[in-house]
Amino acid sequence: MKTPLDSRQLRAFCVLARTGSFTETARELHLTQSGISHSMKALEGDVGCRLLDRLGKKVLLTQAGEQLLQHAQKILQEMESAREMLRRLGKWGVGRLRLGASTTACQHLIPTVLREFKKKISRTHAHARTGRHAAIGRRAVAAWD
Repeated sequence: MKTPLDSRQLRAFCVLARTGSFTETARELHLTQSGISHSMKALEGDVGCRLLDRLGKKVLLTQAGEQLLQHAQKILQEMESAREMLRRLGKWGVGRLRLGASTTACQHLIPTVLREFKKKISRTHAHARTGRHAAIGRRAVAAWD
């Protein structure tokens, strides 16, 4: 299995496609022009084809480069979405609460507790499950594995 594409190279590739300049890309990413150039050579080697046409100081995408750009933008957007989702989950009071209790507790005690909990921490999704103590414990351990 081949290794996945390097996200730093994809980011530099997308900026280079937008700016058309190794120098401007390097400035924007706070890297050296040489570093960007080496990174693009490595990316081309990794994907096995030429992605860029260098015309003096100007850079244009090849047909393969245009195709990669479409995928790279989607990949980087998904990575940013994942980072944002994880950032939100890292905040206290945002997430999911799983609660296991006996049938009696779920019928009489838990609904009131969950209503109060939801009033105080509205951005948490709560889910209660009934069962015998041993079965609830086994399901909780399995959910954390």
